[in-house]
Amino acid sequence: MEYAFRKSAFEKEKTYVLAKEGIEVTDHEGNKVTYQYSDIVEVHTSYAASKNNAFYQCVLKMANGASLQLKSQHYRGIADFEDRNEMYSAFVQGLHQLLALANPAVAYKKGVGIVGYVVSMIVFIIAGLLFPIISVLALIAGSLLYGIIGVIGSIFLLIKMVKYTKKNRPGKYTPDSIPGNLLPAA
Repeated sequence: MEYAFRKSAFEKEKTYVLAKEGIEVTDHEGNKVTYQYSDIVEVHTSYAASKNNAFYQCVLKMANGASLQLKSQHYRGIADFEDRNEMYSAFVQGLHQLLALANPAVAYKKGVGIVGYVVSMIVFIIAGLLFPIISVLALIAGSLLYGIIGVIGSIFLLIKMVKYTKKNRPGKYTPDSIPGNLLPAA
Protein backbone atom coordinates (compact mmCIF):
# COMPACT_ATOMS: atom_id res chain seq x y z
CA MET A 1 0.00 0.00 0.00
CA GLU A 2 1.30 3.45 -0.91
CA TYR A 3 0.50 7.05 0.02
CA ALA A 4 2.11 10.28 -1.18
CA PHE A 5 1.68 13.88 -0.10
CA ARG A 6 3.48 17.17 0.45
CA LYS A 7 3.19 18.67 3.95
CA SER A 8 4.00 22.30 3.20
CA ALA A 9 5.82 24.76 0.96
CA PHE A 10 9.03 23.91 2.76
CA GLU A 11 9.02 20.23 1.81
CA LYS A 12 8.76 18.30 -1.42
CA GLU A 13 6.32 15.42 -1.89
CA LYS A 14 7.28 12.12 -0.25
CA THR A 15 5.98 8.64 -0.90
CA TYR A 16 5.15 6.28 1.98
CA VAL A 17 4.94 2.52 1.40
CA LEU A 18 3.75 -0.09 3.89
CA ALA A 19 6.44 -2.71 3.41
CA LYS A 20 6.84 -6.02 5.23
CA GLU A 21 9.27 -4.75 7.89
CA GLY A 22 8.33 -1.08 8.09
CA ILE A 23 7.26 2.14 6.43
CA GLU A 24 9.50 3.07 3.52
CA VAL A 25 9.68 6.83 2.95
CA THR A 26 11.08 8.02 -0.38
CA ASP A 27 11.75 11.70 -1.06
CA HIS A 28 11.62 13.46 -4.45
CA GLU A 29 15.29 12.64 -5.12
CA GLY A 30 14.80 8.90 -4.58
CA ASN A 31 16.40 8.74 -1.13
CA LYS A 32 14.73 6.03 0.94
CA VAL A 33 14.43 5.65 4.73
CA THR A 34 12.67 2.75 6.43
CA TYR A 35 10.95 3.15 9.79
CA GLN A 36 10.72 -0.30 11.35
CA TYR A 37 7.34 -1.26 12.82
CA SER A 38 9.18 -2.56 15.87
CA ASP A 39 10.57 0.96 16.53
CA ILE A 40 7.14 2.63 16.64
CA VAL A 41 6.00 3.25 20.22
CA GLU A 42 2.95 5.48 19.67
CA VAL A 43 0.34 6.26 17.03
CA HIS A 44 -1.56 9.51 17.56
CA THR A 45 -4.51 10.32 15.29
CA SER A 46 -6.23 13.70 15.36
CA TYR A 47 -8.17 16.31 13.43
CA ALA A 48 -6.59 19.71 12.84
CA ALA A 49 -8.54 22.79 11.86
CA SER A 50 -7.26 26.21 10.93
CA LYS A 51 -8.85 29.25 9.36
CA ASN A 52 -7.78 28.15 5.87
CA ASN A 53 -8.28 24.40 5.97
CA ALA A 54 -8.89 21.29 8.03
CA PHE A 55 -7.24 17.92 7.78
CA TYR A 56 -6.72 14.62 9.54
CA GLN A 57 -3.31 13.54 10.72
CA CYS A 58 -1.55 10.51 12.09
CA VAL A 59 1.72 11.01 13.97
CA LEU A 60 3.99 8.03 14.58
CA LYS A 61 6.47 8.33 17.42
CA MET A 62 9.60 6.18 17.40
CA ALA A 63 11.56 4.78 20.33
CA ASN A 64 14.51 7.04 19.49
CA GLY A 65 12.34 10.20 19.75
CA ALA A 66 11.88 10.73 16.00
CA SER A 67 8.39 11.12 14.59
CA LEU A 68 6.67 10.71 11.26
CA GLN A 69 3.59 12.77 10.37
CA LEU A 70 0.98 11.77 7.80
CA LYS A 71 -1.68 14.26 6.68
CA SER A 72 -4.86 13.76 4.70
CA GLN A 73 -4.14 16.76 2.52
CA HIS A 74 -1.50 17.61 -0.04
CA TYR A 75 0.01 21.09 -0.30
CA ARG A 76 -0.18 22.26 -3.94
CA GLY A 77 0.56 25.95 -3.50
CA ILE A 78 -0.21 29.05 -1.49
CA ALA A 79 -3.62 28.51 0.13
CA ASP A 80 -4.13 25.58 -2.26
CA PHE A 81 -4.62 22.18 -0.62
CA GLU A 82 -5.82 18.94 -2.15
CA ASP A 83 -7.72 16.44 -0.02
CA ARG A 84 -6.36 12.93 -0.32
CA ASN A 85 -8.90 11.52 2.08
CA GLU A 86 -9.57 8.15 0.46
CA MET A 87 -5.90 7.25 0.02
CA TYR A 88 -5.03 8.55 3.50
CA SER A 89 -7.80 6.53 5.18
CA ALA A 90 -6.81 3.32 3.40
CA PHE A 91 -3.14 3.85 4.27
CA VAL A 92 -3.80 4.59 7.96
CA GLN A 93 -6.11 1.58 8.27
CA GLY A 94 -3.51 -0.65 6.60
CA LEU A 95 -0.83 0.74 8.91
CA HIS A 96 -2.93 -0.09 11.97
CA GLN A 97 -3.45 -3.67 10.76
CA LEU A 98 0.27 -4.20 10.16
CA LEU A 99 1.25 -2.60 13.46
CA ALA A 100 -1.20 -4.76 15.40
CA LEU A 101 0.55 -7.84 14.04
CA ALA A 102 4.15 -6.61 14.12
CA ASN A 103 4.24 -4.60 17.34
CA PRO A 104 1.45 -5.16 19.89
CA ALA A 105 3.18 -2.82 22.39
CA VAL A 106 2.26 0.34 20.42
CA ALA A 107 0.13 2.90 22.30
CA TYR A 108 -2.77 4.34 20.31
CA LYS A 109 -3.91 7.87 21.21
CA LYS A 110 -6.58 10.06 19.74
CA GLY A 111 -7.46 13.73 19.77
CA VAL A 112 -5.35 16.53 21.18
CA GLY A 113 -3.46 16.59 24.44
CA ILE A 114 -5.47 17.26 27.59
CA VAL A 115 -3.96 20.73 28.12
CA GLY A 116 -4.71 21.78 24.54
CA TYR A 117 -8.22 20.38 24.82
CA VAL A 118 -8.95 22.28 28.05
CA VAL A 119 -7.55 25.53 26.62
CA SER A 120 -9.61 25.16 23.44
CA MET A 121 -12.73 24.44 25.50
CA ILE A 122 -12.16 27.60 27.58
CA VAL A 123 -11.74 29.67 24.41
CA PHE A 124 -14.86 28.11 22.88
CA ILE A 125 -16.90 28.76 26.03
CA ILE A 126 -15.79 32.38 26.24
CA ALA A 127 -16.40 32.96 22.52
CA GLY A 128 -19.61 30.93 22.66
CA LEU A 129 -20.97 33.21 25.39
CA LEU A 130 -19.47 36.51 24.28
CA PHE A 131 -20.53 36.39 20.64
CA PRO A 132 -24.27 35.82 21.30
CA ILE A 133 -24.29 38.47 24.07
CA ILE A 134 -22.79 41.05 21.72
CA SER A 135 -25.31 40.05 19.04
CA VAL A 136 -28.26 40.51 21.42
CA LEU A 137 -26.89 43.87 22.57
CA ALA A 138 -26.58 44.96 18.93
CA LEU A 139 -30.20 43.95 18.30
CA ILE A 140 -31.36 45.80 21.44
CA ALA A 141 -29.41 48.88 20.35
CA GLY A 142 -31.30 48.80 17.06
CA SER A 143 -28.49 47.57 14.85
CA LEU A 144 -30.38 44.86 13.04
CA LEU A 145 -27.65 44.10 10.50
CA TYR A 146 -24.93 43.57 13.12
CA GLY A 147 -27.32 41.58 15.28
CA ILE A 148 -28.21 39.23 12.41
CA ILE A 149 -24.53 38.85 11.46
CA GLY A 150 -23.77 38.04 15.11
CA VAL A 151 -26.53 35.42 15.32
CA ILE A 152 -25.31 33.76 12.11
CA GLY A 153 -21.74 33.91 13.43
CA SER A 154 -22.86 32.35 16.72
CA ILE A 155 -24.53 29.44 14.92
CA PHE A 156 -21.44 28.91 12.76
CA LEU A 157 -19.20 28.99 15.84
CA LEU A 158 -21.43 26.51 17.68
CA ILE A 159 -21.29 24.06 14.76
CA LYS A 160 -17.48 24.32 14.61
CA MET A 161 -17.21 23.89 18.39
CA VAL A 162 -19.28 20.71 18.39
CA LYS A 163 -17.35 19.25 15.45
CA TYR A 164 -13.97 20.09 17.00
CA THR A 165 -14.81 18.75 20.46
CA LYS A 166 -16.17 15.47 19.08
CA LYS A 167 -13.13 14.83 16.90
CA ASN A 168 -10.46 15.98 19.34
CA ARG A 169 -11.51 14.57 22.69
CA PRO A 170 -8.32 13.03 24.12
CA GLY A 171 -8.30 9.30 24.67
CA LYS A 172 -6.98 5.90 23.68
CA TYR A 173 -8.18 3.30 21.23
CA THR A 174 -7.19 -0.10 19.87
CA PRO A 175 -5.81 -0.70 16.37
CA ASP A 176 -8.84 -2.77 15.39
CA SER A 177 -11.26 0.06 16.25
CA ILE A 178 -9.95 3.33 14.85
CA PRO A 179 -12.42 6.06 15.82
CA GLY A 180 -14.53 6.82 12.74
CA ASN A 181 -14.40 10.54 13.38
CA LEU A 182 -10.59 10.47 13.08
CA LEU A 183 -10.60 9.21 9.52
CA PRO A 184 -11.99 11.35 6.71
CA ALA A 185 -15.07 10.14 4.93
CA ALA A 186 -14.33 8.75 1.48
